[in-house]
Amino acid sequence: MLNRAVENHSMADDKDKGNADQSREYNLRRYKVFLDERNRLIKSAQDAGKQYAKAILTVSASTLAFSLTLIQYIVPLTASIDKWMLVTSWFLLTLSIVVTVISILFSQDDYLNQGIRLYEAWYDNKEKKNKNSDENISSIARRWLDRAAMVFFALGLFFMILYAATNIL
Repeated sequence: MLNRAVENHSMADDKDKGNADQSREYNLRRYKVFLDERNRLIKSAQDAGKQYAKAILTVSASTLAFSLTLIQYIVPLTASIDKWMLVTSWFLLTLSIVVTVISILFSQDDYLNQGIRLYEAWYDNKEKKNKNSDENISSIARRWLDRAAMVFFALGLFFMILYAATNIL
């Protein structure tokens, strides 16, 4: 009878050991999926941010360069009226470029911190969602700077078109 109890206990220990190995393998697979998804999301966010910043920088800089170069051929500054619109346009386009560059700097900080935040959320508590995992100063600042750059660009373009319309017509 004692031998049978020892055998049952030994079999239970083997079964628990097998379950622990399966659980460990499951957690490792789950963690690998988590890492792969995290890397994919970070890469996607980086690519999207780069494309947005590149578009704003390219369009703002080319609009500014175009207006500076061709303004003398379209409407000479000596004969133009409402020059303040042109100066405002140049200022807003330049501001759009500067804000976009600052946004890129915040993006870099945000991308670096995102990996750390995700790891901490996983390491601290795998099941409980970290409510503040995607909100920090860098991500909030980047989001507002991106919006501001678009507004400055749109206003700069608006004033440039308004200037051209009042001076050509």
